[in-house]
Amino acid sequence: MNVLLYGLSWSLPFLTPCLQLTEKPAEITVVLGEFNEDNVSWSHVGVCYKASPGAYFLLVPGVARFLLTNGNTVIIDAQKHVLKEEILHFLFNPVAGALLMQRGILPLQASAVEKDGKAAILLGGSASGKSLIAAGLMQRGFKVITDNVCAVHSGENPMLKAGYPHLLLWKRALQELGYDPTGLCKFRQNIEKYRLPIAKDCYAIEAPIERLYLLAHSNENTYPETRITGRNKFTLLLDCVYHNPLIEAFGMQTEMYQIIISLAQRLPMKKVASPMSIQNARKFIDAFASRYQS
Repeated sequence: MNVLLYGLSWSLPFLTPCLQLTEKPAEITVVLGEFNEDNVSWSHVGVCYKASPGAYFLLVPGVARFLLTNGNTVIIDAQKHVLKEEILHFLFNPVAGALLMQRGILPLQASAVEKDGKAAILLGGSASGKSLIAAGLMQRGFKVITDNVCAVHSGENPMLKAGYPHLLLWKRALQELGYDPTGLCKFRQNIEKYRLPIAKDCYAIEAPIERLYLLAHSNENTYPETRITGRNKFTLLLDCVYHNPLIEAFGMQTEMYQIIISLAQRLPMKKVASPMSIQNARKFIDAFASRYQS
């Protein structure tokens, strides 16, 4: 039996009981083993990664080496004694982001929530508060679709498909929201960032996208919203593609740009001033939930 993630059927070498089982034939096969990445002619080389059309290599020191080919096969050469959770994090985030792009699915660096059958995407860079806000909205009746990587499937109505059912939160953020980090798994062994599991009744498998929000830190305490229009929407969405240099490396400009243009043309997008101080997170989350439902 395979598991469902980002709307695709995965065959995994690990037990992942939190993921939904599916009888669909495997679209992605993940195996453990050794490989020689030098057998590939790489056109783009960056810090800890290499890429070419149809191929992607990622090195995570102390964790594993990953080789993705053709959007359907991943080989993992893992370090001894590394925790399965650490491998899964990099498999389901940077590697999955590259895999989605190779398959013509737009990966956005974002979290997403669902309410009344419609999805809102929370865009932003690292430390912009995406996971914190998604966790706070979950406490207020929203369902979480994904954290960190958003898989946007193209079509007449662009759809979001669910990611791994957890939120990654710093210890202080968890405590601010009233969660006890004791007993939660760490994101990595030496980092005070934890996995907050999402209960089944707080997890949405898929939803059509209704709204786009770009989070931007501000010292203001009223959290104003600014509507984004015109070409700015395309540019800002392109900036939020998960590891967007891979668009060129994979030769996927046409496919990715078409989805971005569709989102920009069809959906309202707002820039939202989010709090710089974590202590103000609850007030912001209350304001966001109130505006969303108005």
